[in-house]
Amino acid sequence: MQGLEESEKKYFHSTTAKLLYLAKRARPDILMVVIFLCTRVQNATVQDRDKLDRVLGYLKWTEDYVLVLRPYVEGKITAYVDAVYVLHSDSKSHTGVMWERHWYMYPPRNKSA
Repeated sequence: MQGLEESEKKYFHSTTAKLLYLAKRARPDILMVVIFLCTRVQNATVQDRDKLDRVLGYLKWTEDYVLVLRPYVEGKITAYVDAVYVLHSDSKSHTGVMWERHWYMYPPRNKSA
């Protein structure tokens, strides 16, 4: 796999950080992909850049989508947390959180209706 040039690495890192900010606050629909891209920041390849471009294209296509938060069961929030220790060859661990789906992404309503 071919690595990126220095300027492309900076662009990849900066854009991925911006997407992480966006995903955590307004676009949870891209969070899983952005988390993956965050793991590739130090050793980004051309294939990773293509994945980044695909996410940016998706955001452009869905820029009018609206995030709607609704209570699941009387405002109950449910999260599942898991951790794996010394998973990677460099002895790093991995953790994850899954929230029960309390959010929905909707396309904009037809303005003529």
